Amino acid sequence: MFDKLEILTKDDLKEMGDIFGTEISFRMKRKEMVESLSHYFVNNCKRWLSYMLESDLNLIKALVDKGPRISIFLEYSDYISLAEYFGIVESDESDGNFKKVWLSQDVYEIVKDNIGDALKEGEESGRFEMERVALGYLNLYGVDTFSHFLDFMMSYSLSKNDANYDLLLDALKHSPLLKISRFEKYIASPCVSDPMSILKRRRAFKGTRRNRFSPSDAMEAGRNAPYFTFGLNTAEGSLVWTILGELGYDEQERYREMHNIWTSSQLINQDETANDLFISVLRKQDSINDFERYSRYVNAIADYANKLPKWLLKGNSSYDAGYLEIVFQESDSDAYDLESGSIGDLKIDKDGFVPDWHLPKPTVSNGYPALPDSSYGMAVRHVAPDDPCPCGSGLKYKNCHGRHLS
Repeated sequence: MFDKLEILTKDDLKEMGDIFGTEISFRMKRKEMVESLSHYFVNNCKRWLSYMLESDLNLIKALVDKGPRISIFLEYSDYISLAEYFGIVESDESDGNFKKVWLSQDVYEIVKDNIGDALKEGEESGRFEMERVALGYLNLYGVDTFSHFLDFMMSYSLSKNDANYDLLLDALKHSPLLKISRFEKYIASPCVSDPMSILKRRRAFKGTRRNRFSPSDAMEAGRNAPYFTFGLNTAEGSLVWTILGELGYDEQERYREMHNIWTSSQLINQDETANDLFISVLRKQDSINDFERYSRYVNAIADYANKLPKWLLKGNSSYDAGYLEIVFQESDSDAYDLESGSIGDLKIDKDGFVPDWHLPKPTVSNGYPALPDSSYGMAVRHVAPDDPCPCGSGLKYKNCHGRHLS
């Protein structure tokens, strides 16, 4: 960590001080800023640990349990942790599949006697619970205005019989979540890599009203960082969870795969393949011995993805909003290869079935499907001629451009 301080810019040093609870003045020389931060991290461990996200503290605890300079291997998540970004946790990302993380001897000595108390304090004070709810709200909507975010958090506070707005603001200010997620008048989930793209593409669905989630919904969507999940208690989610178990994934891997399905279902369009959405099945296809089983698996994932909240739809699911629904369409033939544009094919050799199944590109255009030329695509629900067009224009469907695309 202290080596990294030497290479950070003045802006980064100021940001680091703000996030971890100490003021660093721009009027200082860069060397003075480094010295001030170094002194703070050595002598105020309990304080700066109390400003860290729960997932960062859990990572530090796991590394303390291992000991100094002993690495553990982590998969790459949607976003880097604050502990890694600022060098509190050392990391090596030279391997494209896994990264190594460890604690230096200096940092280990600083945190080893304080990390347990920091985790206990975060749980008992309710700070972790508030953080989970805030993260869950952001994960459900993807991007929202900061004012709507505060309204939701106040509803959560009221559900806890605490109507003190000032206390809520102080608690949020104490968390680094706002510092890393807020931009201009908006706030975004850490899982969203390009929030402005979400806002821009959302215009195609301007008739879609914001879904309203309960604090318990947000709590569910904000747990298990960095592999956030939602809908595991639904029939669709429970089925996919069971399928992942049948495919050989352990519990932690299943959380990862359910999270990947959720995030992969957000932005599929005609320029992206379906592989990311169905990768949990595709990477295990050699263990699937018949097409019916394969079809059941991918259809279950499609059903689950259609029930999940979508960022483009302001938290509505594809089924509820009638947009961006993932469907499998009828094919004139039983099985084709990727080039012919169908679900997949079966190859037979002397050892029996060797599955080689592929999914073609899904297609979507501003909420409507392009005319399908494959067995897989996006679809809009059936709309009666005199009903309002789902595009939000206010025109009857028979008089709107949408009738040409659906």
